Amino acid sequence: MFHDFKPSAEARKSRSRLRRSILAAFVIYIGGGTMVVAPMLMVMSHRSTDRDRGSGFAFFYVAMALGFAIGSFGGAPLVEAGGFSLAMGVLGISGLAVSAGLTVLDPGLGRRGGVAIVGPTDQPGEGTAMAAVD
Repeated sequence: MFHDFKPSAEARKSRSRLRRSILAAFVIYIGGGTMVVAPMLMVMSHRSTDRDRGSGFAFFYVAMALGFAIGSFGGAPLVEAGGFSLAMGVLGISGLAVSAGLTVLDPGLGRRGGVAIVGPTDQPGEGTAMAAVD
């Protein structure tokens, strides 16, 4: 019955645009994840001690999973009620407000410190390293 079906030229163009859009979204997603998650993990590892590093990373990954769940399930009623723009606006602004509040409450952000690039070491076989600076 459908063996002689041929999609129209417009349907083929639409499918091609959809593929390009999905590929572009994937590249942007991976690029953003690379630029945000890797430095965040590095800062977390330098701001924690060996004793609390495991629980810090556990909380980080639980928070990411909760963020995905809240974004998916919590955003669905907003998308249904007012569209995608309303959902992104409400969830984005509330997410920024929560993150700003947590930043203000973090006492460790007031101290100076960071990460510095340390030059080549004297040990054979070792190169440049990253070191925490207080």
